[in-house]
Amino acid sequence: MRRIIFYLFYDKEGIVDDYVPYKLKALREHAETIFVVSNSKLTAEGRTALDEVADVVWVRDNVGFDVGAFDAAMTRFGSERLSEYDELVLMNYTFFGPVYPFSEVFDRMGEVSVDFWGLSSHGPLEPGPGEDPSRALGRHLQTNWIAVRRPMFTSLEWTDYWASVRSIRSYQESIQRFEATFTQHFADRGFSWAAAWRDEDYPTENASFESAALLLADRFPILKRRIFFHESAYVESRAVLGRRILEALEGTGYPADLVWRNVVRAGEPRHLYTNFSLLEILDEVDSGWRPEPPARIAVLAHMFYDDMTPEVMSYLDHIPVPYDLYVTTTTKAKRTAILEALERFHINHVEVRIVADNRGRDTSAMLLASKDVFDAGRYDLICRVHSKKSPQDSYNSADLFKH
Repeated sequence: MRRIIFYLFYDKEGIVDDYVPYKLKALREHAETIFVVSNSKLTAEGRTALDEVADVVWVRDNVGFDVGAFDAAMTRFGSERLSEYDELVLMNYTFFGPVYPFSEVFDRMGEVSVDFWGLSSHGPLEPGPGEDPSRALGRHLQTNWIAVRRPMFTSLEWTDYWASVRSIRSYQESIQRFEATFTQHFADRGFSWAAAWRDEDYPTENASFESAALLLADRFPILKRRIFFHESAYVESRAVLGRRILEALEGTGYPADLVWRNVVRAGEPRHLYTNFSLLEILDEVDSGWRPEPPARIAVLAHMFYDDMTPEVMSYLDHIPVPYDLYVTTTTKAKRTAILEALERFHINHVEVRIVADNRGRDTSAMLLASKDVFDAGRYDLICRVHSKKSPQDSYNSADLFKH
């Protein structure tokens, strides 16, 4: 089968994280042509990474979102050249993979006689999403992966469809006029479809998001990125546990570091903290166990607010083994006050350093004024803390941030 893949990419910084070439390299054996259309400018490194795994890399403005990208890419490639292929696949950058070999799904769906197919379907929703909730959302293929066969993509209905959706101007409009309607639009015109993994077989309408661990157990080849950095209130309300999904990923052979490298850059820390279930309740009882030989521990404390020294030390006092303390502050007067406050604490070794100026605050104090503490072999563990008051914020906000 002659197959062409149109792959949409977007990153506001133009960075191509490693999960993208990893995925495209795995798709190479299943596609005669891979056409990457980027709706954002690319860094030089990103461009090189894509050039190594794609036949065409085309950068355009982010006009029309995914719909505009696919429409423009197919137009640029040319309908006459396109008609020489047996199957085209529209897919995007919103998922990790292959968790399991792509060959499994291509082989299985190659035996299914339909006009178009996708990896997963979304169940019907009533009311529907967006500005018009009265309009129910029917069962449909999720548009991160849709494969279309020649009878459909060479039809007049195909041409008319793309002409009708070119004016999309927002993400929400893309959901309502593309993802939510694509399947039914072509089904109403007599084209048959199927999902490799059907929502009917899982306990949630949006199985690829809300039942990801179950899908992985059934050898679903991809994992949606948004699970890890979507609005945490939504994720939490549906009890989607990122940690559990990562545990399911561990036995598949997919490199988990590809997930971490991307999401820590793409997601907000508050969402990552909740979605990855990073909170752990640690036992407050000291068991008395100590490693042998004892770990060499340093604490770096930036104390701009010297009057917070006793409060900070109340936390550091929980360290159950000897440690060296390096304090950075901004004036001689603060240094004197800090040394006086530290006299009642039993610390292995204490240094209080004065930074040249407070530009860069606690970060420059750590990376510049304390860089010698990071010398190889000097310490096994380093704990970094700093005083924080945020007087520019309201009391509650500042106190919450400090804690």
